[in-house]
Amino acid sequence: MSTEIEDKTDIDKVRFLEKNAADGFAALESKEYDGWRLGFTEGYTRRTNSVIIEGTSAIDIDEKIAYCEKEYKEHNLPCIFKLADVDNDLKDRLLQRGYRVVCPTDVMTLELKDENLDFDISEVMKDAEFSSKPDDWFETYFRFEEENDPKNRELCMKIHSNVKTEQVYIKILHEGKVVAVASLSIEDGYSLLHNVVVDASCRGLGLGKKLCRAAIAKSKECGAEYSYLQVIEENEIAINLYKKLGYEKLYTYNYMRKDVHLEKTYPEVDFEEVKEEELEELLSMQIESFMPLYEKYHDEISPALESIERIRNRAAVPNRKYFFILKDGERVGVINVGHNDPNEHEVSFISPIFVLPKYQNQGLAYAAIQKAFSMYPNVKTWKLDTIKQEKGNCHLYEKCGFRRVGDEEQVNDKMTLVFYEYNR
Repeated sequence: MSTEIEDKTDIDKVRFLEKNAADGFAALESKEYDGWRLGFTEGYTRRTNSVIIEGTSAIDIDEKIAYCEKEYKEHNLPCIFKLADVDNDLKDRLLQRGYRVVCPTDVMTLELKDENLDFDISEVMKDAEFSSKPDDWFETYFRFEEENDPKNRELCMKIHSNVKTEQVYIKILHEGKVVAVASLSIEDGYSLLHNVVVDASCRGLGLGKKLCRAAIAKSKECGAEYSYLQVIEENEIAINLYKKLGYEKLYTYNYMRKDVHLEKTYPEVDFEEVKEEELEELLSMQIESFMPLYEKYHDEISPALESIERIRNRAAVPNRKYFFILKDGERVGVINVGHNDPNEHEVSFISPIFVLPKYQNQGLAYAAIQKAFSMYPNVKTWKLDTIKQEKGNCHLYEKCGFRRVGDEEQVNDKMTLVFYEYNR
Protein backbone atom coordinates (compact mmCIF):
# COMPACT_ATOMS: atom_id res chain seq x y z
CA MET A 1 0.00 0.00 0.00
CA SER A 2 1.57 3.32 -1.06
CA THR A 3 1.63 6.46 1.00
CA GLU A 4 1.32 9.74 -0.93
CA ILE A 5 4.11 11.78 0.56
CA GLU A 6 3.12 15.03 -1.16
CA ASP A 7 -0.22 15.01 0.64
CA LYS A 8 1.54 15.20 3.99
CA THR A 9 2.86 18.25 5.78
CA ASP A 10 6.61 18.93 5.52
CA ILE A 11 7.33 17.41 8.90
CA ASP A 12 5.31 14.30 8.09
CA LYS A 13 7.23 13.88 4.82
CA VAL A 14 10.48 13.86 6.74
CA ARG A 15 9.28 11.56 9.53
CA PHE A 16 7.89 9.10 6.99
CA LEU A 17 11.13 8.76 5.04
CA GLU A 18 13.34 8.77 8.12
CA LYS A 19 11.35 5.86 9.56
CA ASN A 20 11.47 3.96 6.26
CA ALA A 21 15.20 4.53 5.90
CA ALA A 22 15.77 3.27 9.46
CA ASP A 23 13.65 0.20 8.70
CA GLY A 24 15.73 -0.42 5.57
CA PHE A 25 19.05 -0.52 7.45
CA ALA A 26 17.95 -1.69 10.87
CA ALA A 27 20.00 -1.35 14.06
CA LEU A 28 20.64 -4.63 15.83
CA GLU A 29 19.24 -3.18 19.06
CA SER A 30 16.72 -0.37 19.33
CA LYS A 31 14.65 1.38 21.99
CA GLU A 32 11.53 3.48 21.50
CA TYR A 33 11.45 6.49 23.80
CA ASP A 34 8.74 9.17 23.66
CA GLY A 35 8.76 9.56 19.87
CA TRP A 36 12.49 8.88 19.50
CA ARG A 37 14.16 5.67 18.33
CA LEU A 38 17.59 4.87 19.80
CA GLY A 39 19.74 2.51 17.71
CA PHE A 40 22.75 0.50 18.86
CA THR A 41 24.98 -1.65 16.63
CA GLU A 42 28.37 -1.77 18.38
CA GLY A 43 29.43 1.49 16.69
CA TYR A 44 29.21 0.22 13.10
CA THR A 45 27.85 3.15 11.00
CA ARG A 46 26.17 6.30 12.29
CA ARG A 47 22.87 5.22 10.73
CA THR A 48 22.51 2.31 13.14
CA ASN A 49 24.03 3.99 16.20
CA SER A 50 22.03 7.20 16.53
CA VAL A 51 18.80 8.72 17.80
CA ILE A 52 16.11 9.16 15.14
CA ILE A 53 13.15 11.48 15.68
CA GLU A 54 9.94 9.70 14.73
CA GLY A 55 7.19 11.66 16.50
CA THR A 56 6.25 14.37 18.95
CA SER A 57 7.55 14.57 22.50
CA ALA A 58 5.75 14.79 25.83
CA ILE A 59 8.81 14.64 28.10
CA ASP A 60 11.04 17.66 28.78
CA ILE A 61 13.67 17.92 26.04
CA ASP A 62 16.67 18.19 28.37
CA GLU A 63 15.47 15.16 30.30
CA LYS A 64 15.26 13.22 27.03
CA ILE A 65 18.72 14.27 25.89
CA ALA A 66 20.16 13.25 29.27
CA TYR A 67 18.43 9.86 28.98
CA CYS A 68 19.95 9.29 25.53
CA GLU A 69 23.41 10.30 26.71
CA LYS A 70 23.14 7.84 29.57
CA GLU A 71 22.02 5.02 27.27
CA TYR A 72 24.85 5.53 24.79
CA LYS A 73 27.40 5.90 27.57
CA GLU A 74 26.27 2.54 28.95
CA HIS A 75 26.86 1.10 25.47
CA ASN A 76 30.30 2.76 25.41
CA LEU A 77 29.27 4.74 22.33
CA PRO A 78 29.20 8.45 21.47
CA CYS A 79 25.73 9.95 21.68
CA ILE A 80 24.67 10.83 18.12
CA PHE A 81 21.42 12.41 16.95
CA LYS A 82 20.20 12.20 13.33
CA LEU A 83 18.30 15.44 12.75
CA ALA A 84 16.52 16.80 9.67
CA ASP A 85 15.84 20.41 8.70
CA VAL A 86 12.58 20.33 10.65
CA ASP A 87 14.42 19.63 13.93
CA ASN A 88 16.14 23.01 14.32
CA ASP A 89 14.92 23.64 17.87
CA LEU A 90 16.51 20.39 19.02
CA LYS A 91 19.59 21.16 16.93
CA ASP A 92 20.01 24.51 18.70
CA ARG A 93 19.63 22.84 22.09
CA LEU A 94 22.26 20.23 21.25
CA LEU A 95 24.67 22.90 20.02
CA GLN A 96 24.28 24.62 23.38
CA ARG A 97 25.21 21.35 25.09
CA GLY A 98 28.44 21.03 23.11
CA TYR A 99 27.37 18.77 20.23
CA ARG A 100 28.87 19.26 16.79
CA VAL A 101 27.39 18.86 13.32
CA VAL A 102 28.73 15.93 11.31
CA CYS A 103 28.18 14.78 7.74
CA PRO A 104 25.35 16.89 6.22
CA THR A 105 23.40 14.59 3.89
CA ASP A 106 20.72 15.28 1.27
CA VAL A 107 17.66 13.08 0.80
CA MET A 108 16.61 13.00 -2.86
CA THR A 109 13.46 11.51 -4.38
CA LEU A 110 12.26 10.46 -7.83
CA GLU A 111 8.65 9.75 -8.73
CA LEU A 112 8.56 6.52 -10.77
CA LYS A 113 6.31 7.78 -13.55
CA ASP A 114 6.83 6.45 -17.07
CA GLU A 115 8.00 9.86 -18.28
CA ASN A 116 10.78 9.81 -15.67
CA LEU A 117 12.08 6.47 -16.96
CA ASP A 118 13.39 7.92 -20.22
CA PHE A 119 15.84 5.12 -20.99
CA ASP A 120 15.81 1.70 -22.66
CA ILE A 121 14.86 -0.55 -19.74
CA SER A 122 15.64 -3.77 -21.63
CA GLU A 123 19.14 -2.48 -22.45
CA VAL A 124 19.80 -1.70 -18.80
CA MET A 125 18.32 -4.93 -17.47
CA LYS A 126 20.35 -7.23 -19.71
CA ASP A 127 23.51 -6.41 -17.74
CA ALA A 128 21.83 -6.54 -14.31
CA GLU A 129 21.29 -9.39 -11.86
CA PHE A 130 18.74 -9.20 -9.04
CA SER A 131 18.20 -11.31 -5.96
CA SER A 132 16.03 -11.16 -2.86
CA LYS A 133 18.92 -12.61 -0.84
CA PRO A 134 22.50 -11.34 -0.75
CA ASP A 135 24.18 -14.69 -1.53
CA ASP A 136 27.63 -13.68 -2.86
CA TRP A 137 26.65 -9.97 -3.07
CA PHE A 138 28.38 -9.17 0.23
CA GLU A 139 31.77 -10.41 -0.90
CA THR A 140 31.72 -8.07 -3.90
CA TYR A 141 30.34 -5.18 -1.85
CA PHE A 142 33.05 -5.51 0.82
CA ARG A 143 35.76 -5.71 -1.83
CA PHE A 144 34.56 -2.57 -3.62
CA GLU A 145 34.22 -0.69 -0.30
CA GLU A 146 37.63 -2.00 0.83
CA GLU A 147 36.02 -3.21 4.06
CA ASN A 148 38.47 -5.75 5.42
CA ASP A 149 37.56 -5.67 9.11
CA PRO A 150 35.96 -9.05 9.97
CA LYS A 151 33.88 -7.51 12.77
CA ASN A 152 32.46 -4.79 10.51
CA ARG A 153 31.67 -7.36 7.84
CA GLU A 154 29.83 -9.48 10.39
CA LEU A 155 27.82 -6.51 11.70
CA CYS A 156 26.89 -5.39 8.19
CA MET A 157 25.55 -8.83 7.33
CA LYS A 158 23.61 -8.97 10.61
CA ILE A 159 22.03 -5.57 9.87
CA HIS A 160 20.78 -6.80 6.51
CA SER A 161 19.40 -9.99 8.04
CA ASN A 162 17.61 -7.85 10.64
CA VAL A 163 15.69 -5.86 7.98
CA LYS A 164 11.99 -6.77 7.69
CA THR A 165 11.18 -4.81 4.53
CA GLU A 166 11.33 -6.20 0.98
CA GLN A 167 14.96 -6.23 -0.11
CA VAL A 168 16.56 -6.46 -3.55
CA TYR A 169 20.28 -6.93 -4.18
CA ILE A 170 21.64 -5.67 -7.50
CA LYS A 171 24.79 -6.48 -9.46
CA ILE A 172 25.87 -4.90 -12.76
CA LEU A 173 28.08 -6.90 -15.11
CA HIS A 174 30.58 -5.53 -17.62
CA GLU A 175 32.69 -7.76 -19.86
CA GLY A 176 31.63 -10.77 -17.85
CA LYS A 177 32.49 -9.53 -14.36
CA VAL A 178 30.60 -7.75 -11.59
CA VAL A 179 31.59 -4.08 -11.61
CA ALA A 180 28.89 -2.35 -9.51
CA VAL A 181 26.46 -3.24 -6.73
CA ALA A 182 23.60 -1.66 -4.80
CA SER A 183 20.60 -2.71 -2.76
CA LEU A 184 16.98 -1.68 -2.30
CA SER A 185 14.65 -1.61 0.69
CA ILE A 186 11.01 -1.28 -0.39
CA GLU A 187 8.29 -0.27 2.06
CA ASP A 188 4.93 1.50 1.71
CA GLY A 189 5.48 2.31 -1.97
CA TYR A 190 8.94 3.82 -1.46
CA SER A 191 12.19 2.21 -2.56
CA LEU A 192 15.39 3.17 -0.73
CA LEU A 193 18.42 2.96 -3.02
CA HIS A 194 21.55 2.49 -0.92
CA ASN A 195 24.88 0.67 -0.70
CA VAL A 196 25.72 2.05 -4.14
CA VAL A 197 29.33 1.37 -5.13
CA VAL A 198 31.25 0.93 -8.39
CA ASP A 199 34.55 -0.92 -8.75
CA ALA A 200 37.23 1.79 -8.58
CA SER A 201 39.04 0.32 -11.59
CA CYS A 202 35.92 0.70 -13.74
CA ARG A 203 34.78 4.21 -12.87
CA GLY A 204 34.18 6.70 -15.65
CA LEU A 205 32.43 4.14 -17.89
CA GLY A 206 28.86 5.16 -17.06
CA LEU A 207 28.34 2.13 -14.83
CA GLY A 208 27.01 4.20 -11.92
CA LYS A 209 24.26 5.51 -14.16
CA LYS A 210 23.48 2.00 -15.40
CA LEU A 211 23.35 0.70 -11.83
CA CYS A 212 20.94 3.44 -10.73
CA ARG A 213 18.73 2.97 -13.79
CA ALA A 214 18.53 -0.75 -13.07
CA ALA A 215 17.55 0.07 -9.48
CA ILE A 216 14.90 2.54 -10.66
CA ALA A 217 13.41 0.06 -13.13
CA LYS A 218 13.40 -2.75 -10.56
CA SER A 219 11.78 -0.50 -7.95
CA LYS A 220 8.91 0.27 -10.32
CA GLU A 221 8.61 -3.41 -11.24
CA CYS A 222 8.25 -4.21 -7.51
CA GLY A 223 5.35 -1.75 -7.20
CA ALA A 224 7.16 1.24 -5.71
CA GLU A 225 5.88 4.66 -6.70
CA TYR A 226 8.96 6.57 -5.55
CA SER A 227 12.68 5.96 -5.36
CA TYR A 228 14.72 7.83 -2.75
CA LEU A 229 18.32 7.92 -1.61
CA GLN A 230 20.70 9.63 0.81
CA VAL A 231 23.87 11.32 -0.44
CA ILE A 232 26.55 13.20 1.50
CA GLU A 233 26.53 16.86 0.48
CA GLU A 234 30.27 16.83 -0.23
CA ASN A 235 29.83 14.09 -2.85
CA GLU A 236 29.21 16.44 -5.77
CA ILE A 237 29.88 13.79 -8.41
CA ALA A 238 27.13 11.54 -7.05
CA ILE A 239 24.71 14.44 -6.57
CA ASN A 240 25.18 15.54 -10.18
CA LEU A 241 24.55 11.98 -11.36
CA TYR A 242 21.34 11.70 -9.34
CA LYS A 243 20.12 15.06 -10.64
CA LYS A 244 20.69 13.91 -14.23
CA LEU A 245 18.59 10.84 -13.44
CA GLY A 246 15.73 13.09 -12.27
CA TYR A 247 16.16 12.96 -8.48
CA GLU A 248 15.35 16.15 -6.59
CA LYS A 249 16.46 17.17 -3.12
CA LEU A 250 13.65 16.95 -0.56
CA TYR A 251 15.49 17.80 2.68
CA THR A 252 18.85 17.62 4.46
CA TYR A 253 19.74 15.80 7.64
CA ASN A 254 22.81 16.10 9.87
CA TYR A 255 24.32 13.93 12.52
CA MET A 256 25.07 15.70 15.79
CA ARG A 257 27.69 14.02 17.88
CA LYS A 258 28.95 14.25 21.43
CA ASP A 259 32.00 12.12 22.07
CA VAL A 260 31.98 10.35 25.42
CA HIS A 261 35.67 11.11 25.99
CA LEU A 262 35.43 14.72 24.76
CA GLU A 263 32.51 16.02 26.77
CA LYS A 264 33.15 19.60 27.78
CA THR A 265 31.28 22.09 29.90
CA TYR A 266 31.35 25.55 28.36
CA PRO A 267 31.47 28.69 30.50
CA GLU A 268 28.49 30.93 31.07
CA VAL A 269 28.83 34.35 29.49
CA ASP A 270 26.73 37.51 29.56
CA PHE A 271 26.39 40.38 27.09
CA GLU A 272 26.58 44.08 27.92
CA GLU A 273 25.64 46.50 25.14
CA VAL A 274 28.49 48.86 24.32
CA LYS A 275 27.74 52.53 24.91
CA GLU A 276 29.00 55.26 22.59
CA GLU A 277 31.49 56.55 25.14
CA GLU A 278 32.94 53.01 25.45
CA LEU A 279 33.87 52.64 21.76
CA GLU A 280 37.46 53.74 22.40
CA GLU A 281 37.81 50.91 24.93
CA LEU A 282 36.27 48.51 22.41
CA LEU A 283 38.79 49.58 19.75
CA SER A 284 41.68 49.07 22.15
CA MET A 285 40.47 45.52 22.91
CA GLN A 286 40.03 44.84 19.18
CA ILE A 287 43.58 45.96 18.34
CA GLU A 288 45.01 43.82 21.14
CA SER A 289 43.06 40.78 19.93
CA PHE A 290 43.73 41.08 16.18
CA MET A 291 47.29 42.45 16.13
CA PRO A 292 48.89 38.96 16.36
CA LEU A 293 46.99 37.94 13.21
CA TYR A 294 47.96 41.14 11.41
CA GLU A 295 51.61 40.56 12.23
CA LYS A 296 51.25 37.04 10.84
CA TYR A 297 49.38 37.85 7.59
CA HIS A 298 49.96 41.61 7.01
CA ASP A 299 46.46 42.01 5.58
CA GLU A 300 45.23 45.54 4.99
CA ILE A 301 41.65 44.57 5.92
CA SER A 302 42.61 43.53 9.44
CA PRO A 303 40.33 44.73 12.27
CA ALA A 304 43.58 45.68 14.00
CA LEU A 305 43.85 48.57 11.51
CA GLU A 306 40.26 49.84 11.82
CA SER A 307 39.79 53.48 12.74
CA ILE A 308 37.55 54.74 15.51
CA GLU A 309 35.43 56.39 12.80
CA ARG A 310 34.65 53.02 11.25
CA ILE A 311 33.81 51.58 14.64
CA ARG A 312 31.43 54.48 15.29
CA ASN A 313 29.80 54.10 11.87
CA ARG A 314 29.17 50.41 12.50
CA ALA A 315 27.80 51.13 15.97
CA ALA A 316 25.42 53.69 14.48
CA VAL A 317 23.70 51.19 12.19
CA PRO A 318 20.18 50.75 13.66
CA ASN A 319 20.04 47.00 13.07
CA ARG A 320 23.52 46.16 14.45
CA LYS A 321 24.76 46.05 18.01
CA TYR A 322 28.11 45.78 19.76
CA PHE A 323 28.20 43.77 22.99
CA PHE A 324 30.97 43.27 25.48
CA ILE A 325 31.31 39.57 26.30
CA LEU A 326 31.36 39.20 30.09
CA LYS A 327 32.79 36.33 32.11
CA ASP A 328 32.17 36.65 35.85
CA GLY A 329 31.44 40.33 35.27
CA GLU A 330 34.75 41.01 33.50
CA ARG A 331 34.95 42.21 29.88
CA VAL A 332 36.77 39.43 28.03
CA GLY A 333 35.82 40.13 24.42
CA VAL A 334 33.36 41.72 21.97
CA ILE A 335 30.74 40.54 19.50
CA ASN A 336 28.88 42.56 16.88
CA VAL A 337 25.64 41.13 15.53
CA GLY A 338 23.01 42.35 13.09
CA HIS A 339 22.48 43.47 9.52
CA ASN A 340 23.13 46.72 7.64
CA ASP A 341 19.56 46.66 6.31
CA PRO A 342 17.33 48.03 9.12
CA ASN A 343 14.38 45.96 7.87
CA GLU A 344 16.20 42.62 7.73
CA HIS A 345 15.57 40.57 10.86
CA GLU A 346 15.91 36.99 9.58
CA VAL A 347 19.55 37.26 8.43
CA SER A 348 22.29 38.36 10.81
CA PHE A 349 26.06 38.76 10.54
CA ILE A 350 28.58 38.16 13.29
CA SER A 351 31.38 40.60 12.50
CA PRO A 352 33.57 40.91 14.36
CA ILE A 353 33.80 38.53 17.28
CA PHE A 354 36.96 38.36 19.36
CA VAL A 355 38.25 37.33 22.77
CA LEU A 356 41.23 39.00 24.42
CA PRO A 357 44.40 36.86 24.10
CA LYS A 358 44.67 36.06 27.81
CA TYR A 359 41.12 34.62 27.81
CA GLN A 360 41.39 32.57 24.62
CA ASN A 361 41.09 28.76 24.47
CA GLN A 362 38.52 28.70 27.28
CA GLY A 363 35.39 28.15 25.15
CA LEU A 364 34.28 31.79 25.50
CA ALA A 365 33.78 32.45 21.79
CA TYR A 366 31.68 29.29 21.47
CA ALA A 367 29.58 30.33 24.48
CA ALA A 368 29.13 33.84 23.05
CA ILE A 369 27.89 32.51 19.71
CA GLN A 370 25.39 30.23 21.46
CA LYS A 371 24.16 33.20 23.50
CA ALA A 372 23.70 35.23 20.31
CA PHE A 373 21.66 32.37 18.84
CA SER A 374 19.38 32.33 21.88
CA MET A 375 19.01 36.14 22.01
CA TYR A 376 17.81 36.35 18.41
CA PRO A 377 15.37 33.44 17.94
CA ASN A 378 13.81 35.02 14.82
CA VAL A 379 17.08 34.98 12.88
CA LYS A 380 16.95 32.17 10.31
CA THR A 381 20.43 32.57 8.80
CA TRP A 382 23.67 33.58 10.51
CA LYS A 383 26.73 34.58 8.47
CA LEU A 384 30.39 35.24 9.18
CA ASP A 385 33.82 34.94 7.56
CA THR A 386 37.23 33.92 8.84
CA ILE A 387 40.79 33.19 7.77
CA LYS A 388 41.09 29.81 6.08
CA GLN A 389 44.59 29.28 7.42
CA GLU A 390 43.36 29.64 11.03
CA LYS A 391 42.17 26.06 11.50
CA GLY A 392 41.09 26.69 15.09
CA ASN A 393 38.65 29.40 14.01
CA CYS A 394 37.23 27.20 11.25
CA HIS A 395 36.80 24.34 13.72
CA LEU A 396 35.04 26.65 16.19
CA TYR A 397 32.47 27.83 13.67
CA GLU A 398 31.86 24.35 12.29
CA LYS A 399 31.37 23.09 15.85
CA CYS A 400 28.72 25.81 16.26
CA GLY A 401 26.86 24.45 13.22
CA PHE A 402 28.17 26.79 10.53
CA ARG A 403 28.90 25.38 7.07
CA ARG A 404 31.28 26.78 4.50
CA VAL A 405 29.56 28.43 1.52
CA GLY A 406 30.51 30.27 -1.65
CA ASP A 407 33.92 30.93 -3.14
CA GLU A 408 37.09 31.65 -1.24
CA GLU A 409 38.59 35.15 -1.41
CA GLN A 410 42.36 35.39 -1.56
CA VAL A 411 43.54 38.48 0.32
CA ASN A 412 47.27 38.04 -0.29
CA ASP A 413 49.77 35.24 -0.78
CA LYS A 414 49.52 34.28 2.90
CA MET A 415 45.81 34.65 3.68
CA THR A 416 42.47 33.53 2.26
CA LEU A 417 39.00 34.38 3.52
CA VAL A 418 36.30 31.70 3.71
CA PHE A 419 32.60 32.30 4.33
CA TYR A 420 30.23 30.45 6.62
CA GLU A 421 26.48 30.23 7.14
CA TYR A 422 24.34 28.62 9.79
CA ASN A 423 20.72 28.01 8.78
CA ARG A 424 18.18 27.19 11.45
